[in-house]
Amino acid sequence: MRRIGTSDLVVPPLGLGLMRLDPAEAESRRVLAAALERGIILWDTADLYFYGQSEAWVGRVLKELAPAERRRVVVVTKGGNRFTPGEEGWTWTPDPAYIREAARASVRRLGVDAIDLYLLHGGTMADPIDALVEGLEGLVREGTIRHYGLSSIRPAVVCRALERGRFVAVMSAYGPLDRRPEREIVPCVRTRGASLIVRGVLAKGLLGRDGPRRIAALEAVGAHGYPREALLELYRQLEAIARETGDPEGSVARLAYRFVLAEEAVAVALIGARTVAQFEEAAGALDLPPLPPEAVARIRSLTRVDDYPVKG
Repeated sequence: MRRIGTSDLVVPPLGLGLMRLDPAEAESRRVLAAALERGIILWDTADLYFYGQSEAWVGRVLKELAPAERRRVVVVTKGGNRFTPGEEGWTWTPDPAYIREAARASVRRLGVDAIDLYLLHGGTMADPIDALVEGLEGLVREGTIRHYGLSSIRPAVVCRALERGRFVAVMSAYGPLDRRPEREIVPCVRTRGASLIVRGVLAKGLLGRDGPRRIAALEAVGAHGYPREALLELYRQLEAIARETGDPEGSVARLAYRFVLAEEAVAVALIGARTVAQFEEAAGALDLPPLPPEAVARIRSLTRVDDYPVKG
């Protein structure tokens, strides 16, 4: 179990990301059931996911649970992007009044007394950060949210937010193929006593079970700065490391989760599965020993750390 920043939220190191779970599909409900069975009780959604339908769906699922089981679930949601149901697109809206109403609307859709962790779903250096913090603190005082954080890949935005408010968590993409947070975001998170909630561990499936097929379908330039052939070779090397560190199946997906969980700033890594099979493979990382330091170092020696193209 790991604590999220300075909050009272203590959760397993793996959580469930709901961005890809379509509320209309039966398999999505089976994934939620599998998560509960596994004890993976941090569920991450957003008002933007399926334009409010994801939150409403989570609310219906929570309502069906027994009270004791419902109390186990830690609900994380995000807001700040203005959208109109039924219309494509959205607009980042860093207005405290809008975010206050968005958070209250999320509470209604989720059917909860308070949101355990509410994240700003974006941000720029032009945002009125002090006014946003004041608004978030107001939501804490009124009982709409319990804690707040930020979802962003922009180091300058993250570091400024952590300096100005009681942000307990930062959500960002991180994994063997995307180690950019190690440059600036991780140091800021550590310094401020916050935690990292990780998404995108498998780099859109490139490190999943069908990674070789996905990689082979890429153009020659590959992805994440790696040529296609280099990615295929890296995948094979990661399979070998997985086997050498206690995974007889050599699952690169499980290795990727073990890699990010070796970073002490990480409180939770989100599983972004669409099927029970995908979920179970990733969740199997909990059944394996922590990745030893020498294996972490080896993975780092095989991969690269780039800077974010956008600093602000």
